[in-house]
Amino acid sequence: MKYDVREPCASCPYRTDARPEFWHPAEFVRLLDTERSQLGVVYGCHEYRKRPNEARVCIGWLLNQRDRGCPSIMLRLALRDPAAAACLNEAHSPVPLYDSVEEMCSVNGVDSE
Repeated sequence: MKYDVREPCASCPYRTDARPEFWHPAEFVRLLDTERSQLGVVYGCHEYRKRPNEARVCIGWLLNQRDRGCPSIMLRLALRDPAAAACLNEAHSPVPLYDSVEEMCSVNGVDSE
């Protein structure tokens, strides 16, 4: 996983200006499930899923983890890499992000209960 991007892509579902329902509902359900796990995952950017050799961290997800002050265990392990730590510290969004994963999922038609 690469940590060389500092802003969420234009279609990142964490961005409040992204087109709703860009992802399949199952993706939001999977995200909710991993967010409820202590272990968690390092979420990759959907723009790079079809190019595994270029996989990059989802900056919207990373910012959400940072803002909540509770990065997943998998992210904590990844932060041993100086590039990942720099990305976490330097990442920013040019537009507002959803306040919570639950809010993002709700806007995208997925109940978080």
